[in-house]
Formats: sequence, C-alpha cells, structure tokens
Amino acid sequence: MKSTGVIRRIDELGRIVVPKEIRKNLEIRDGEFLEIYTDENSIILKKYSKMDSNLNLAKKVCKILNETYGYKAIITDRDKIIAVEDNKYQEINNLKINEFLKNLIDTRYPYYSEKEEKITIENFNINGYFAIMPIIISTDCLGLVILISGEQLPTEIMNILKYTVKLFEYKIDIA
Repeated sequence: MKSTGVIRRIDELGRIVVPKEIRKNLEIRDGEFLEIYTDENSIILKKYSKMDSNLNLAKKVCKILNETYGYKAIITDRDKIIAVEDNKYQEINNLKINEFLKNLIDTRYPYYSEKEEKITIENFNINGYFAIMPIIISTDCLGLVILISGEQLPTEIMNILKYTVKLFEYKIDIA
C-alpha cells in the first residue's frame, strides 16, 4: 500500500471524505460505488463495477450482435472495455474508455452517428458509423453497448440496442 499523507476525521455518522485529488487520480466519479475490504488494521476501498457480474453475458451479447447483424460490438463498464466481438479489436479489451464515452454514461444519452467518425480508445482508433446505448439498470448507468459498422447503420438499430440493454436488466442467461 502507498501512503497518501492525508489524514481525515470520521464524523458522528461514521463518514470520511475521500480527497478530491485521490478521487480524480483513481477516476472515481460522483455516484460510483466503492467496495470495502478489511485486512487486519486496514480498511481498503476499491472501485466496484456492477458489470463484473455480467461479464459472461456481455461477451455473449457481443457475439450474438455480431453474428446476427454483422456489426462489431463492444460493451463497456463505467471505466473500461469489458467485452469485444471482433478479432481486429481484441487488443482494446480492458482499455480505459475516453471522455466522450464517459460523458455518454454520465448524461445517459444514446448516440447515433450519421457520418463516419473516429473514436479513440487510449492509442487505438476505431473508425466507422456508431450506435451507442447506455446500460441503465434501476437508476444506475453501468456502461455502454456500442455497435460499429463500415456503412451507415439503420436507425432501427437503436430499438434493437434498447432491447439488448434489457438483457442486462433481467440478467438473462444466454446459452
């Protein structure tokens, strides 16, 4: 463990404030969950991703979208790519998402590109037409479903993505 040199007082309700600089460095945004661990005399806080429990489902959904519609499919959690269905894009798996995608998560807006665009994930460029739908379960936005095509996507694809997101809400087990 690395010492931050920060000392905080616990208030009467047992709360402490995680300093803004630490939240910024660890990319902990408002409303995110932290998992709490203990180890002897230590309390360890770790960013928690609800999508971790949906990892197998995410991989299967990517495969189904690719096989059914022929589009490249990517699924993210709030911080990184968690599933990819295209051999060309396997190297972006586990890479951190960019500010544009984080903004879609924070604003909860779907996105549909009418012209060819480029999205950069760390040093990897993805070119094409995009359809992006936030994965909202209860009141939490957990990530994104992203479809990529070399040609204009039909507008109906947004409805298909809405139904796709429902799979995560109901945690449907796809064989």
